[in-house]
Amino acid sequence: MLKNLVDSQLIQDTFLSLPSAVIVVNVRGELMMANASGSRLYEYLPDYSKSIRLDEICKQRKLILGHPIRVSGTDYLLSAAPLDSKEYHDLIVLVFEESSIAGAIKQQMKEYEATIQDLQTIFENSYDVIYVSDGKGVTLRVSSACEVLWGKRPEELIGRTVYELEKEGVYYPSATRIALERGKKVQIVSKPAQGAGSWW
Repeated sequence: MLKNLVDSQLIQDTFLSLPSAVIVVNVRGELMMANASGSRLYEYLPDYSKSIRLDEICKQRKLILGHPIRVSGTDYLLSAAPLDSKEYHDLIVLVFEESSIAGAIKQQMKEYEATIQDLQTIFENSYDVIYVSDGKGVTLRVSSACEVLWGKRPEELIGRTVYELEKEGVYYPSATRIALERGKKVQIVSKPAQGAGSWW
């Protein structure tokens, strides 16, 4: 938990450092506060406020996400929401993200999704067990090959430690345990429950 969240200087510094243009206005469109990028866009408020209806956002507690808008020759995605405050119930936060930046982020996300899909395919179709644990040896993920080689379904292993599984004889020795103890990569022959050898 963050220490002293009510520190007004911290809040102000955070607000001013935001990379997106942020403007806080009241229901009449009067400027209450803005970061540097937002201040430059505020002068064009009459041009774009008609399309988003500030009064509706306040009265209906309406949320707008990614509304395409053109301001001074630049395309933006505008998000708007009423400020969630008991004291300031008629304020609206407007956030402007340049469409080119949003487009680049979207493209990057598509590439990440494709990479994740590729890794998922490799993970699930490997004949070897691919095993993922945290720094304490707790099983986070394991490929479905564990069912063939160890006689255990992934859900029977996830959340359990390599120490427990080794003690139960699911495999022995545990390459993960040895790697954690030595603090480096290891390659060993581990004997699964069925008795067939498996390289780790």
